[in-house]
Amino acid sequence: MHSAAAEAVAANDMPKLGLRVLVVDDHPYNRLLVQQQLEQLGCHVQLASNGQEGLAACLQGEFDVVLSDVHMPVMDGYAFTRSLREAGVTVPVIGLTASVAAGEAERCQAAGMNGYLCKPISLAALTECLRAVLPRCLAELVPDATAPGGQSDNGHALLVRTLKDDLDELFRALTRGQMGKLRQHAHRMRGAVAHMEGGEALADVVATWKLALSRRWMPRKRLLKT
Repeated sequence: MHSAAAEAVAANDMPKLGLRVLVVDDHPYNRLLVQQQLEQLGCHVQLASNGQEGLAACLQGEFDVVLSDVHMPVMDGYAFTRSLREAGVTVPVIGLTASVAAGEAERCQAAGMNGYLCKPISLAALTECLRAVLPRCLAELVPDATAPGGQSDNGHALLVRTLKDDLDELFRALTRGQMGKLRQHAHRMRGAVAHMEGGEALADVVATWKLALSRRWMPRKRLLKT
């Protein structure tokens, strides 16, 4: 997990923004991390687990900015943002993605997003992105917020539980030959493990799985031994 040194910036030193933020992400651990980071910045956070829930929240309430995962079941971030724009909702949308695929930035822009962040998301990157899409609100935002955001014991337990669930679902899908579900759970796992201290190597392994599954060339035995 993140070390104490990486959490050196105290919450009292962070700018208190008072923004109303909707976070849309299908992974509970990723939602928790982003929520904690935003709350460090004094934001009021509402959560949704997919684009359909996010769309309903935006049509019923008002937000200063929306942070949305790009790849989600039910309704992904692209469809969610397009639906917002078609409904006349102009709230800034920042895409969140664990994908390193070429053209991701262009796809986010084409869907109507105002920017995007790559997971794992540092507090510095988050504050800079917020300042870019909300320059008037954040004119006084300090640029040196380097901490990735604190993680509670509850966050650690949630990560362990959700990773176990994803592994169970991944291997269940593998035995049934369900390629779509395999890619979905591999993507979810990559986004979560990237936040772990030293998790970059594991994230790279999961990314290799996802790429192989998307091309349908990794034999089942090789995937099990990776």
